[in-house]
Amino acid sequence: MTGGLFFAITTILTVPFWHASATAAAAAICARAAKQKAPIQVVTLNAEMAVFASDTDAAAAAILSADFFVADSIAVVLACRTAGRAATRIPGIDLASLLTASTSTTPTRVALVGGLSDVVRERAKKSIEARGSIVVYATQGPPNIILENSQFEPWFHEIAAAQPDLILLALGHGKQEWWGSELKKVLNFSTIIIGVGGTLDVWGGASRRAPRFMRAIGIEWLWRLLTEPRRLRRIITATVVFPFRVLRGYLV
Repeated sequence: MTGGLFFAITTILTVPFWHASATAAAAAICARAAKQKAPIQVVTLNAEMAVFASDTDAAAAAILSADFFVADSIAVVLACRTAGRAATRIPGIDLASLLTASTSTTPTRVALVGGLSDVVRERAKKSIEARGSIVVYATQGPPNIILENSQFEPWFHEIAAAQPDLILLALGHGKQEWWGSELKKVLNFSTIIIGVGGTLDVWGGASRRAPRFMRAIGIEWLWRLLTEPRRLRRIITATVVFPFRVLRGYLV
């Protein structure tokens, strides 16, 4: 991006992150979506996503064009505080859980895109519907997302026809935010678009969250390393590359 490799991270960290509770964030998102009668895109930024954006112009632009931001990881929260900005850690899975917890007489209509498999997605659907919402559309989505060079009209048309109130995208960090920003351009009704990473896989029983005490002190990455060693490269990106780029960006 213009300004060098670290421009994207230091710029993204200047967005107005939500710094109250997760419950209040969910309420604010729903209120804003209803008020503007148009799609609202929510980004739950974590360190890995920020690094991806610093290397990928399209992902950075998509993230910066979103409507609502929460800090998904402790690394992002600490980076914001280093820069003198307020942020509260709200894991994407917790925000998604609140958004799918429908207590009104009219269930929240949910669309699911992504997840490990049809079986996992079906289990995630049952988990969502147990919270009072209804899944009106579910698909694996595009098998391979090439930013700035892909055609997604079939999925976009199907989602538009389903008229969901909430669209959960589990397509990989950065890519799902870009895909969501493209989807937002073609929808003309009130809906919430949010990238949820591995949330559907957790709800579908394909993976497990870290124990509560590890989440509380911000070391979920260690749990992921212990349970999924194949994630080592991604964990290094979040725990080593991200802090280095943040500090380099602030110091240069």
